[in-house]
Amino acid sequence: MEAYLARFQDYTTYLNWDERDQFYSLSVNLHDAAGQILWVPDRPDTFEGMVELLRNRFGSVEQAERFRAELRVRRRKSGETLQTLYQDVLRLVSSAYPEPTGELSKIVGRDSFLESALT
Repeated sequence: MEAYLARFQDYTTYLNWDERDQFYSLSVNLHDAAGQILWVPDRPDTFEGMVELLRNRFGSVEQAERFRAELRVRRRKSGETLQTLYQDVLRLVSSAYPEPTGELSKIVGRDSFLESALT
């Protein structure tokens, strides 16, 4: 979710879209489960409102504790490369700590990777 929104924001910045352009472009590009929010009664009529609704439904912010639990039990699988493990630990850290945490997330990520690789 956050990766999609970051790409979308980069795209709209490049095109110099205003809030109205962003709202309508986002609305027409929602598909499958995400597109179902367009049917919600009293759905938001602003870009920021739509983003908030999407984050509440599909984002990792409300699921951070689940990702922290996954991170705690993540272990290197048989035959899994260190690069693949590293990428997955990075994904879990960014989902477990969605708010900017600076040095803390680096320490947690490093410790989680080392523990996962060594056990």
